[in-house]
Amino acid sequence: MIYGGDVSPSDESSVRVVGQTKVIDNKTVVGSEKVTLKTSFKNGKLEYSGSVQLPSPCHKLDIQTTVAESYPEQVYISLEIIDPDPGVLCATVIEEKEFSGKLSVSANASIFVSLNGERVK
Repeated sequence: MIYGGDVSPSDESSVRVVGQTKVIDNKTVVGSEKVTLKTSFKNGKLEYSGSVQLPSPCHKLDIQTTVAESYPEQVYISLEIIDPDPGVLCATVIEEKEFSGKLSVSANASIFVSLNGERVK
Protein backbone atom coordinates (compact mmCIF):
# COMPACT_ATOMS: atom_id res chain seq x y z
CA MET A 1 0.00 0.00 0.00
CA ILE A 2 2.65 2.54 0.91
CA TYR A 3 4.10 3.77 -2.31
CA GLY A 4 2.38 0.93 -4.13
CA GLY A 5 3.35 -1.91 -1.77
CA ASP A 6 1.31 -3.73 0.89
CA VAL A 7 1.99 -3.14 4.57
CA SER A 8 2.30 -6.05 6.97
CA PRO A 9 2.73 -5.50 10.71
CA SER A 10 5.29 -7.56 12.60
CA ASP A 11 5.34 -8.54 16.25
CA GLU A 12 8.30 -6.22 16.89
CA SER A 13 6.30 -2.98 16.48
CA SER A 14 7.73 -2.39 13.03
CA VAL A 15 6.22 -2.44 9.59
CA ARG A 16 7.52 -4.27 6.56
CA VAL A 17 6.63 -2.92 3.15
CA VAL A 18 5.75 -5.96 1.01
CA GLY A 19 6.89 -5.74 -2.59
CA GLN A 20 9.69 -3.33 -1.70
CA THR A 21 12.92 -3.69 0.22
CA LYS A 22 12.15 -1.11 2.94
CA VAL A 23 11.44 -1.89 6.56
CA ILE A 24 10.26 1.13 8.53
CA ASP A 25 10.35 0.89 12.32
CA ASN A 26 7.79 3.08 14.11
CA LYS A 27 7.68 5.57 11.24
CA THR A 28 5.03 6.79 8.86
CA VAL A 29 4.08 3.79 6.75
CA VAL A 30 1.41 5.23 4.50
CA GLY A 31 1.95 8.66 3.16
CA SER A 32 0.58 11.22 0.85
CA GLU A 33 0.24 14.91 1.34
CA LYS A 34 -3.02 14.25 3.18
CA VAL A 35 -2.76 10.90 5.03
CA THR A 36 -0.36 9.24 7.47
CA LEU A 37 -0.72 5.83 9.12
CA LYS A 38 1.37 3.99 11.71
CA THR A 39 0.84 0.37 12.70
CA SER A 40 2.11 -2.11 15.25
CA PHE A 41 1.19 -5.68 16.16
CA LYS A 42 1.09 -6.76 19.80
CA ASN A 43 -0.57 -9.69 21.56
CA GLY A 44 -2.66 -10.68 18.53
CA LYS A 45 -3.91 -7.14 17.93
CA LEU A 46 -3.14 -4.75 15.09
CA GLU A 47 -3.00 -1.22 16.47
CA TYR A 48 -3.12 1.65 14.00
CA SER A 49 -3.15 5.42 14.24
CA GLY A 50 -2.83 8.22 11.78
CA SER A 51 -4.05 11.55 10.60
CA VAL A 52 -5.78 13.11 7.62
CA GLN A 53 -5.55 16.71 6.46
CA LEU A 54 -9.01 18.25 6.27
CA PRO A 55 -9.53 21.40 4.15
CA SER A 56 -11.18 23.26 7.06
CA PRO A 57 -12.25 22.75 10.67
CA CYS A 58 -15.86 22.40 9.42
CA HIS A 59 -15.12 19.23 7.41
CA LYS A 60 -15.61 15.86 9.12
CA LEU A 61 -13.86 12.51 8.74
CA ASP A 62 -15.78 9.24 8.30
CA ILE A 63 -13.76 6.07 9.00
CA GLN A 64 -14.87 2.57 8.01
CA THR A 65 -12.73 -0.49 8.74
CA THR A 66 -13.36 -3.85 7.07
CA VAL A 67 -11.49 -7.13 7.53
CA ALA A 68 -11.78 -9.61 4.66
CA GLU A 69 -12.00 -13.16 5.94
CA SER A 70 -9.01 -14.64 4.18
CA TYR A 71 -5.61 -15.77 5.33
CA PRO A 72 -3.74 -13.68 5.76
CA GLU A 73 -6.50 -11.19 6.47
CA GLN A 74 -6.90 -8.07 4.38
CA VAL A 75 -7.66 -4.94 6.39
CA TYR A 76 -9.33 -2.07 4.53
CA ILE A 77 -9.34 1.34 6.19
CA SER A 78 -11.63 3.65 4.25
CA LEU A 79 -11.38 7.36 5.03
CA GLU A 80 -13.87 9.85 3.62
CA ILE A 81 -13.81 13.61 4.03
CA ILE A 82 -17.35 14.92 4.54
CA ASP A 83 -18.09 18.46 3.32
CA PRO A 84 -19.76 20.88 5.74
CA ASP A 85 -23.48 21.54 5.37
CA PRO A 86 -24.40 24.00 2.61
CA GLY A 87 -24.35 27.61 3.75
CA VAL A 88 -21.89 26.99 6.59
CA LEU A 89 -19.17 29.62 6.55
CA CYS A 90 -15.81 28.32 7.66
CA ALA A 91 -12.25 29.57 7.48
CA THR A 92 -10.12 27.69 4.96
CA VAL A 93 -7.45 26.42 7.34
CA ILE A 94 -6.03 22.94 6.92
CA GLU A 95 -6.73 20.85 10.01
CA GLU A 96 -5.13 17.54 11.01
CA LYS A 97 -7.75 15.02 12.13
CA GLU A 98 -6.38 12.02 14.03
CA PHE A 99 -7.84 8.50 14.01
CA SER A 100 -6.89 5.18 15.60
CA GLY A 101 -8.12 1.67 16.20
CA LYS A 102 -7.37 -1.92 17.20
CA LEU A 103 -8.24 -5.12 15.36
CA SER A 104 -7.73 -8.81 16.10
CA VAL A 105 -5.89 -10.12 13.03
CA SER A 106 -2.86 -12.28 12.32
CA ALA A 107 0.63 -10.80 12.14
CA ASN A 108 0.62 -11.42 8.37
CA ALA A 109 -2.43 -9.23 7.66
CA SER A 110 -2.21 -6.81 4.71
CA ILE A 111 -3.44 -3.25 5.20
CA PHE A 112 -5.01 -1.09 2.50
CA VAL A 113 -6.03 2.54 2.95
CA SER A 114 -8.28 4.66 0.75
CA LEU A 115 -9.17 8.34 0.94
CA ASN A 116 -12.42 9.44 -0.72
CA GLY A 117 -12.54 6.16 -2.65
CA GLU A 118 -8.96 6.38 -3.98
CA ARG A 119 -6.22 4.11 -2.73
CA VAL A 120 -3.50 5.91 -0.80
CA LYS A 121 -0.08 5.31 -2.31
